[in-house]
Amino acid sequence: MKANFNLIILMVLLFLFSELFGLYIGKNFVLYVKSTNPEISSNSNNILFSIITFIMILTIFIILILKLKWFKLWIIWLGFATFIAIVISLSLLVNNEYIALIFAILLLLLKLKYNRNIIIHNILEILTITGVVVLIAPLLTINAMLLLLMIISVYDILSVFYTKHMIYLAEENRKLNFFPGLVATLNGETVILGGGDVGFVLMFALIVKNMISSLFIVYFATIGVTTLYILGKKGKYYPAMPILSLFSTMGYFLSTFFI
Repeated sequence: MKANFNLIILMVLLFLFSELFGLYIGKNFVLYVKSTNPEISSNSNNILFSIITFIMILTIFIILILKLKWFKLWIIWLGFATFIAIVISLSLLVNNEYIALIFAILLLLLKLKYNRNIIIHNILEILTITGVVVLIAPLLTINAMLLLLMIISVYDILSVFYTKHMIYLAEENRKLNFFPGLVATLNGETVILGGGDVGFVLMFALIVKNMISSLFIVYFATIGVTTLYILGKKGKYYPAMPILSLFSTMGYFLSTFFI
């Protein structure tokens, strides 16, 4: 995963912007939902189990579609899910559902016309990740989130180093120009970071009540991303969640000394 220094900086800044943007439009919403519906997180263990089950089923579903080469079905399904998530993000940003709907349609039309444009791709991905995360974050407690990070980290290691299905999914989606994650390109060289890697850190940062803790989580996760790209070998895939989970958790616990 090692790349030239400027490209690493570009991806790190893209990751940091994604997290701060998500905090900006999602923090108040998540805290409001949790405060006005305190019972919503009381069943977080069942919700956590549902999230893990959904991820497993979704992974199998995606692998099946790509193996059978039902690419049109995959693009239609991904496009629909992306559209809904973007509408949610833009609704929080502009505080108007109709304007959000119009902008979401325009952005998807731009994506269809300029399918290989990195800027449009990343804008859509940031909005999509934020839209998905703000729906899930209010359902989880901090303890449930910490457990989720542990489970996802183990899953990430297994899916990259052992079953390798995550590598297959990443490569197939890149061929279709529908990679679900951030993409940075410089001088013909490209680095990627999965949407889930960005999303789980953002989810953690949104769940904690204090903004200082949120910023600590994002800051330390950014250090983790930087470390991952600097130490990784070029052209090789690595599971990002273990290091992101470790650094973001460190950030959270260190923040408790300042609040």
